[in-house]
Amino acid sequence: MATEQYPKLDARHLARALWRRAPLIAGLVVVAFVLTYAVSSLESPVYTGTAEVQLDIGELYPNAKSTTDPALIGSEIYTVKAAAVRDGVANDLGGDINKVQKVTVNGVADTNVIRISASSNSPSIAKAAANSYAHNYTDQRQERLVSSIKAGIASTATQIATIEGQIRDQNAIISQNPTGGDAEVARTTKSLLVNSQATLQKQLLDSQTQADTLGKAVTVTRESGNPRLPDSPNPLRDAGVAAVVALVFGIGLAFLLEQLDNRIKTSEQIELATEGVPVLGTVPVYGGNKHTRRFRSAPRTLVAATSPAAESYHTLATSLRFSSIGKEKRTILVTSSSGGEGKTTVTANLAAVLAESGLRVVVVSADLRRPMLGELLGVPDNQKGLTSAMLGDSDLSSCFVSVTLPSGKSLFVLPAGPLPHEPSVLLGSDMFGTVLDQIKQAGADFILIDCAPVLPVSDPLAASRHVDGVIVLSLHGKTKIGNLRQTVTRLRQVDADIIGVVLNGVPASGGYEGYYGSYGYRPPAPPATAAGPTLDPPPMPTDGPNAPPPGTNGVNGSSGSNGSNGSTKGTPAEPSDPVTQGRADTGDSGKSSAERNPEQG
Repeated sequence: MATEQYPKLDARHLARALWRRAPLIAGLVVVAFVLTYAVSSLESPVYTGTAEVQLDIGELYPNAKSTTDPALIGSEIYTVKAAAVRDGVANDLGGDINKVQKVTVNGVADTNVIRISASSNSPSIAKAAANSYAHNYTDQRQERLVSSIKAGIASTATQIATIEGQIRDQNAIISQNPTGGDAEVARTTKSLLVNSQATLQKQLLDSQTQADTLGKAVTVTRESGNPRLPDSPNPLRDAGVAAVVALVFGIGLAFLLEQLDNRIKTSEQIELATEGVPVLGTVPVYGGNKHTRRFRSAPRTLVAATSPAAESYHTLATSLRFSSIGKEKRTILVTSSSGGEGKTTVTANLAAVLAESGLRVVVVSADLRRPMLGELLGVPDNQKGLTSAMLGDSDLSSCFVSVTLPSGKSLFVLPAGPLPHEPSVLLGSDMFGTVLDQIKQAGADFILIDCAPVLPVSDPLAASRHVDGVIVLSLHGKTKIGNLRQTVTRLRQVDADIIGVVLNGVPASGGYEGYYGSYGYRPPAPPATAAGPTLDPPPMPTDGPNAPPPGTNGVNGSSGSNGSNGSTKGTPAEPSDPVTQGRADTGDSGKSSAERNPEQG
């Protein structure tokens, strides 16, 4: 089973993918921006109060190797979030503690500072909460640091007080009997007590100094003020962030959709899908304004001669003629994978361009299920036509309708005629081949046949055995790669000669207008329109290599009038030459085609 093939994801392909998906990306960005801005604007304002605490890591952790050690600072942050601190804050704020939405504690990078932030819908509560957390933490941390030192200070002070009492006792002994033996002992004891007292007092002084130092190891360096502006929401900032996120998401989604999209958009995809079938040309979208035509297919009409699309048909006609060099390719069947891909429009416009160049062109409406060629050219499609000639109901010559182009040149149209019950059987029969042979014998340079799509019905497969080549239409952005591959495969199975593929409906932003507009491309003819039915055909040869067989008059296998040639029903009638008849009747030479033969058209 064949797998879908995609072009290489080079920079140019990615740029084209982004351009094609630009409306999707822009829509996501706009929607994200507008919705986020609207939602953010409806939110209640949130104020944030911030306080800062500085740590003396050397005093807190005497063995620390760095005063900005993240692990040690992280330990202090954990202490700030501890239950004891939260309880102290709850006591300070009372019922307002429930209005505090969020508290965050972070270390300031590469410093020994802890930042405490509290958020609330009330600026005063946010300020009070931040400051309360800072002060409760510092108070509790300092209390833990000096608690043991304070106990030592109290014990030392008690010892000093006891020694002072003992010294007083010794002084009393000395005063009672200054010269006695007891006085001498009392003086020695007193001296020892005084020395001990001095030692304890020094120890007490050192402890008090240490306590004072540790009390400064954790200090509030910045208290929160009353926040003047809300920290959130910030509609513009939030919408901007959302837009950037949507942009990134949209670009990713565009690339994903591009990879999942299996519709034809480039000539490279066509060549990969068809395994080498050439691309004869591309036809741009035309009609409408420049903002809308990229997204719709071309209208079903003849293009204006001054339009960029007209030049694309000239290029297509040139490619078709070059493909016929050295080969007999005068009878060309035009089909597509499915309906709505523009085969009828391309057939009519290609025929008009070939006729404008002086070639004798006949267009056959062979889509016997949904004929649209006649409607496009202003010719009735359901009266006399191809099926009438094939079944012998009418002479082939009487079924032709001539369409005069603005330049004065003409092309012949063979309408579909009454629709049969089994079109594929009729198109595959020798009767269809006989009709085509008769048209070629009349001197037609090109016979373009508009036929039904390949995938829904077998009509073009049946008709392909009677033609010299097949052109397949593919609609940009609609035809699937798999459908085009299957179409080509089916045509190859019946040995059809596939001349090439035409990519139709290409967005006109590819440069057609810029080039031809800047160089002033202005064909002399006015915009091409389909003229009403007329039998003023382009001259066909009566001698030379393209002349009809001897003994015939134009296309007709018999000489004589415009009447029946005596053929039986069910066999293609031998048509008389409308050109020869129209010119031979000098009495009708000044009349219009409709006047000469009111049955036609």
